[in-house]
Amino acid sequence: MNKTIPTEEVGRVLNKLGESMCSLLEYRDLKSIEIEIDDEETNKNTEVRYVDMIGPMSDDKSFINVPCNSKEVVYIECSKLECGRRPAHVKTESLAR
Repeated sequence: MNKTIPTEEVGRVLNKLGESMCSLLEYRDLKSIEIEIDDEETNKNTEVRYVDMIGPMSDDKSFINVPCNSKEVVYIECSKLECGRRPAHVKTESLAR
């Protein structure tokens, strides 16, 4: 995680990030959030894209594509999709598409 965040604040910042992300994707609850090393394999036909969330602590949130050589990512799992809404992101093989 960003080295500018004091160790004792990392949990609070992660929870705020997760809650903001789930809300942005139209879910009600944050189920889990963890920092992990991405082990997704890439080949010449696929490209793994990484994004950074601009302003996770503000009401004006947006995303930008960024390089991520370390592959250290935040894995966020949300729950309770808002009724009547499709998720903003669905796995390709999902029937929800």
